[in-house]
Formats: sequence, C-alpha cells, structure tokens
Amino acid sequence: MNKALISGYYGFNNLGDEAILETMIRSIKRMDSAIELTVLTATPERTAERLNVKTVPRANVFSVLKAVMKTDVLISGGGSLLQDTTSKRSIHYYLAIIIFGLIFNKPVMLYSHGIGPVHKGMNRKIMKWVLSRVDAITVREKNSKIDLVSMGISPEKIHVTADPVVDMEKIETKTGRKILEIAFDGKIDARPIVGLSMRTKDFKTDQNRQKLKKLIQSLSQSHNVVMIPFHRREDLEICRWAKAEGVAVIEAEYAADEIMSVVENLDALIGVRLHSLIFAAVAEVPLLGISYDPKIDYFLETLGLEAVGSIESIRPDDILTALEALLSEREDAVGNLKNHVKQLQKKFEKNEEILGTLLQKGK
Repeated sequence: MNKALISGYYGFNNLGDEAILETMIRSIKRMDSAIELTVLTATPERTAERLNVKTVPRANVFSVLKAVMKTDVLISGGGSLLQDTTSKRSIHYYLAIIIFGLIFNKPVMLYSHGIGPVHKGMNRKIMKWVLSRVDAITVREKNSKIDLVSMGISPEKIHVTADPVVDMEKIETKTGRKILEIAFDGKIDARPIVGLSMRTKDFKTDQNRQKLKKLIQSLSQSHNVVMIPFHRREDLEICRWAKAEGVAVIEAEYAADEIMSVVENLDALIGVRLHSLIFAAVAEVPLLGISYDPKIDYFLETLGLEAVGSIESIRPDDILTALEALLSEREDAVGNLKNHVKQLQKKFEKNEEILGTLLQKGK
C-alpha cells in the first residue's frame, strides 16, 4: 500500500485551505483508491473524523519526524505556504518539513503552490537551496514559476497547474439556501443576492471602514447583501461590524462544501479573499475581485479578468458601477467563467500524473 504525507495550513478553519485539502485528497484517491494518507494538522481528531485520513499534530516535532520517516512520498501543498508577507515564521516551518523529507531521502512534491511574495534575500536563498533538491514542483499560476526561476530553480522542474479548489465538488444548492435564510432571518426578497468576503485586517482604519460602510449601504438599497467569513478567526470581526450596519452575516461555522453551496445561491460575489473568488468561479457566479496581494491579480488573470481596485484605493462607486455592468451581462460572465475554469481543471490533472510517478519512485 502506498503512503503519502500531506503538509499545509490545515486545521485553522480557513475555508480556502480546508477546501484545498479536501480536493487534494479526492484527487489523490481518484488516482490510487488504496493509498494511505496522513495529514499534518492543527486539529488532528477533527481532520481525521471529517476526511477519513490519518493525522499528526503539526506542532509536535517528534510526531512529524516519525510520520516523514514512514511515508513513501511527502506532499507540500497547496496554497500560499512559501511567503514572508503575512507571517515571518511560516515559511521556515514549511521549508523545515521539506528538509525533513530530503534528510530521510523521501520523494518530495510541492503541490499547486502559490509562491510568494518572498521579500527577504535570505529566505530566497534558503528556498533556492531547498527547492532545487525536491523531486517536483507544481504551481498554481505562471507568475509563481517566474518567481522560482528568478531564484535560480530550474524551470524544467516546475509545472504550472492550478489551485486544487478549481476541482472542488459541489453539493446541492438547497443546503446553501438554508444557510442564507438563517443569516437573513428568513427575510430574503426577490432582489439579487450579493456576497462579500472581506478581511478584518484590511479595515482597521476609520477611513477604510467608512468606505466599506458606504459600499454596503449603497449595495443594500437594491440587493440582499451577506458577509461570508472565509477565515472565521480573522474575518468574523469585520463581518460583525458590518452586521451592525444592517448586513446579513453567516456567523456559524460551516464546512467548505456548505459554503460552496451558499456561493452557488448568490447572484454575484465581491471578494478580497482569494478562495472566495475561486469558489465563485467554480460555482459559475459572476465575481469582482479586490486586490490586496499579487495572487489575487494572478488568479483573476487566469479568468481573463482584472481587479476592480485594491485595498489601498477602494472606491465604492467604482465597485457599484462594475457590479451593475457585471449583472447586466451575467450570461456572458458565466460563460467566461465556465470556459476558464474548465481549462484550469484540465491543468490541475497534471498533479496526479506527477504524483503517480513519485509514488512509484518512493516504493
């Protein structure tokens, strides 16, 4: 029986990362239904119960080392694990796990990573040293490959695929409708439903909060507006602030597929969080992205779109104008998403091919 160990940002109730893990597991088992999967996670019992996999507490060094020793292949992915913008320490954690794999002579695969930004020169040097020694690297967009090549990593080792969530399965829409009815206290009228995915950290200043207030007040005049926290621990504060302004909020904790069902019920989504935009694309829901990081622009580019603005220069009037245009051309917008998501799903299949080769090597 093949064994694979998966390392990533799991167990922190970030819907994007949990969706990445679920989709990776389904994809890997589609390739090898008998494979034994183990996941490094912050919530071992919960992850094991939810996904029917073996788990190891990611902060327990001895348990992690033991798991690396026992595996046939080490998978690092996906998401923005290797960056030093939102965290100064996480990049070293994920590189350390990879180094453990190299020390024990295990095949190592970086799986649909979004690289960077990596600003510190020393971090870039360490990445070059470590990643030049792994067996395979897949990244979710071409810009990540460009960044790795600029560090001195061989382009032949790097394959451009897609974010795993583009291959996420959808459940029935009635689940999402029930969740929305709870958020709106059962008062959803015939007006379009617009979802907002925002990060609390982007609205710490009074200036930005006033801009968000103007946006939600203007939207609420002709739309049903709901705030969707994609990372509850970080996003719930701004969601509850918006609730005080009269906006519906999904406050309870839900699984990634349940929130996907919610997104399927929307007429449009305006998002800052990357995976809110990916959820919308997969659900074929017209979307507007607000950029806070190059990864937002990179993903929108794969859909043939551009950001409606950035966090530094939010203009509520521009967003409203863009939303009106988007909804007036909804059929074209949906068709565009279908075409581009299909292309991304095709690219994502490359991960299975590469992993299958490494599993043979690891036996």
